[in-house]
Formats: sequence, structure tokens, C-alpha cells
Amino acid sequence: MNGSGNFKLGLKHWLGTGLVVIVAAFVIWGMFYSQDVLNDSDDSSEANLESGTIFSQAVANPPTATPTVILTSYRPTKTPTPTPSSTPTPTPTPSPTPTSTPTPEPGNIVINEIAWMGTAASGTGTNDEWIELRNTGGQTVDLTGWTLKAKDGTPNITLSGSISPSGFYLLERTDDTVISDISADHFYSGALGNGGEHLELRDSSGSLRDSVDASSGWFAGDNATKSSMERVNPSQSGSEAANWQTNNGLIRNGLDKTSNPINGTPRQPNS
Repeated sequence: MNGSGNFKLGLKHWLGTGLVVIVAAFVIWGMFYSQDVLNDSDDSSEANLESGTIFSQAVANPPTATPTVILTSYRPTKTPTPTPSSTPTPTPTPSPTPTSTPTPEPGNIVINEIAWMGTAASGTGTNDEWIELRNTGGQTVDLTGWTLKAKDGTPNITLSGSISPSGFYLLERTDDTVISDISADHFYSGALGNGGEHLELRDSSGSLRDSVDASSGWFAGDNATKSSMERVNPSQSGSEAANWQTNNGLIRNGLDKTSNPINGTPRQPNS
């Protein structure tokens, strides 16, 4: 074999050997590269697997929000128990009570003095009768429409004017000369019977305010001396004989039409 042939043969041997080395190097590099790739892939897979697990757990077990409880006061409304209705008991109609003439209690206005025998004036004295009312209260009383009437109808007097507190009201028969020095509050007509009278004093509504029942005879007074009949206690009944007295002749007031002293106390407290 010549030199050219040897050279060619050597070159082929070198190229073959070099190629084997290069191939082997690539194989070795490829093995290491594949292992690194596999390792990176495993790490990535583990990371992805771990992230997926966490995400799955987060989805499967979402955080539970703690509910806020608002407490309010609640009181149930009580349903009222209905009250049973009762059947009303009918009120019996009372039987009418027979009316009777009441015995009046003395009021503020009373019959206080009665000169049923007249005065000592010559000629007309027996006709000069007078009557006195008294107000025992503390207020003025209007006497308009009041009446003073005898049960037998005479006299029958309708009053007017008023009477002051603790004051007196003087009635004179016929005119204002019966008691010449004291003015009368009212004049009247009709004589008082010397044998007695039943007198009634009524207010403007017709209510009985005072009464003097001397129909069986006057309780006091003197026709011979022309002394008046005086009430002792205005707060006691006017129909009790013991509640009247005859003027004592010592305590007197006024003059008759012929200037004789009146044996009585017109417009003044009784003797």
C-alpha cells in the first residue's frame, strides 16, 4: 500500500473515531439534558399539583363567613280575654207613694211675729194688723213671687222686694199708717181671724218654706193689751206652741197711727 492509500485509510479511521466520539458526546449530553428536563418537569408538576390541591381545597372548602346575629326585643301581643256580657236585671217600677202635706223644717226665711189683734189706735186699731218675716241667713233673698197665705184663703198675700241678711220684712194691713213711724215693705188686705189661722209661707216655686199652724187658736198674744205674738226660736218649728210668746211690754218698737207705743218689736229682735 502506497502513502496515498495510507493517508486515506488513516483519515477514514480518524473520521470514524471522531464521529463515534461526537455521537457518544451527544448521547451523553442528551441523557443529562433529558434528566434535567425531567427534574424540572417533576418540580413543575409538583408545584402545579400542590397549587391545584390548594385551589381544590379552597374551592371544596370555601371560607365560611360568620353570620352577624341582630337581636331585637319582641313581646308577643296578648289577645284580651273577652268579658262576658251580663243580662241586666230589670229595675222594678216602684209603687207611687201617696202624697201628703209635709211638715216643713224652718228655713232662712221664717214668720217671726204676728200682731193678729191689731193696735191700740182709737177707732181703727182692731183692723191695724201687721206681720213680720225674718231672714236668719247670711244672704239677701229675693221674695218676688213668694206667697203668705192662710189655709182658709184670707189673707192671701203675694210678696215682692227682698229681705237682707239677718233682716226683717214688715207687712201692714191696708196702708202704711198701721205703724206710723216705720215704713212697711208690703201692704195686704184681708183680716186675720182672732180665733186662729194656719199660715203657710211658700217660695216662688211653690215650695213650703215655713208654716204656723195655729188653726185651733193662737199660741200667744193678747187682744186686751194689743201685745203681739213673738217667735222664740226661728230654728224651731213655727207650729209648736212652746216656740211662741207674748211681747213682754218692756222691749217695744214703733208707734201706732195715734202715737201709742206698739206692744211689739216690728223690724227689731223679739223681746
